[in-house]
Amino acid sequence: MVGSFLLSKKIVNFFVSFVLFLLTTACVSHTQEHEELRSLYIKSNYTKALTHLESSSLKSSSQNRLLYLLEKGALLDKLKEKEKARRTLFLADRLIDKQRTSSISQTAASFLLNDSTMDYSGELFEIITLHSLLALSFIEEGATKQARVEAQQINKRLHEFTRNLGDKNNSYQKDAFALYLSGIIYEALGEVDDAIIDYKRSLRVYNSPVYKKFHDGEIKEQITKALYRLAKKRKREEITQKIEATNPQIKQKLEKQTGSLIVFHELGTLSPKRAKNFFFDLGSSKPFRFSFPYIAQKAPSSGETGLLLEKKFFQGTEAVNLNALASHTLEERRLRLMLKGTVRLLLKSKITNFIEDELGPLAGFLATSLAMATEVADTRGWMFLPKQFFITRVDLPPGSYKVRAVSDSLPEKKERTVKIKAGKLVLIRAS
Repeated sequence: MVGSFLLSKKIVNFFVSFVLFLLTTACVSHTQEHEELRSLYIKSNYTKALTHLESSSLKSSSQNRLLYLLEKGALLDKLKEKEKARRTLFLADRLIDKQRTSSISQTAASFLLNDSTMDYSGELFEIITLHSLLALSFIEEGATKQARVEAQQINKRLHEFTRNLGDKNNSYQKDAFALYLSGIIYEALGEVDDAIIDYKRSLRVYNSPVYKKFHDGEIKEQITKALYRLAKKRKREEITQKIEATNPQIKQKLEKQTGSLIVFHELGTLSPKRAKNFFFDLGSSKPFRFSFPYIAQKAPSSGETGLLLEKKFFQGTEAVNLNALASHTLEERRLRLMLKGTVRLLLKSKITNFIEDELGPLAGFLATSLAMATEVADTRGWMFLPKQFFITRVDLPPGSYKVRAVSDSLPEKKERTVKIKAGKLVLIRAS
């Protein structure tokens, strides 16, 4: 009798200390915990941000290893340590493959506590953008062939990660921006037929009902013009005639004996994940909280973006609003999160009822508090992703030009000199 009482007391004391610990820690989300790191990045204090990252819980936590590598890669890229940045992002890519098979213990813990107990494996849009950023890093150094390898990885990744999900609540199966980037790389390498294929695929995705939400619409004119020029070169009349039927002025717009200058811009920072909470009564007097992550959809508010060329400004075009795409894909995933969350809440309800029946109302109250405290949305995410990608594409007669890219109203510090050749592309990643 005495032994049973002492055992019950020990259990109650354990719950008290554990609940107090969780109440002071679990309610602090990933977004809140790393607000200072995000603030340093937004202020362009990349050196201090890297120092802060190296002493943060992201580095010390094995569950956040992927996030640590993604954030570090982005910071090294901003610090112009390109080779180190790419090596770090390649490590992140290999870790993504390794983590595709979750451990049994982590899966069980995610059902008992929350998804934050699992290794962070990355959102689909983060995995795809990783390869886009690697491609742009190679483009910045003139390594176009290596950029092509990353562009090829993008669509392979999309297929791998979406083939078993079906169409329902899984509309992000192709990336229009990535396909356009891939087409540009193929064209720059003189691989015209492959460029035509990806330009066509890119236009098809840009015109899809879902992807229309992720760009302002004007980028399609850029791609159509590039596709028409290449189709004309290859005498692909089935393509040129179709374009002429919907765009009869395109012949006049197409200048002869020109090359193209293409500038890639990365603007702003992706909005962080936040938590939304709902309370449920699972057939008892105890309410339970269900918490899931979301990204706020904000109207794009970018400053002037484009290219200053010989005192003339050429306007850039939004290729993708990553903030809107991220918000959409997370919202689609909510149904799967809610299904898993419902199973978890039912399990927690059974456990708390059992504890109350065995150990009394106080233990039941503490168990319920514990269940509530651990029901926290997983707000982890790649903080340093841009919110938008813009592309400025200008056709120019052969010659030498002085240019300066402008991104979000910030002109580059140094002017560049570019040489344009007829029928060739010059690719620039704005700094």
